[in-house]
Amino acid sequence: MPRLEHFETVIATARDGRTYLPLPFDPATVWDDLAPFYRKAHMRWIDATKRKPEVQVARIAEVVGLMKAGVKIRD
Repeated sequence: MPRLEHFETVIATARDGRTYLPLPFDPATVWDDLAPFYRKAHMRWIDATKRKPEVQVARIAEVVGLMKAGVKIRD
């Protein structure tokens, strides 16, 4: 039986503390398996929202969902 692991990562900070996004997989493993082209594309897309933290959090969550589903790049 495979071992179920639980990971958490900080995706945003707020005045009152940290916001956590629970992850059912190790994102570093999946991220390392992506080609640099895909990693840079995701980072550019997320980085384009520097002035809108709420949008940035949503984009990070979407990229994490894509990584979990095994999708390399969003449509």
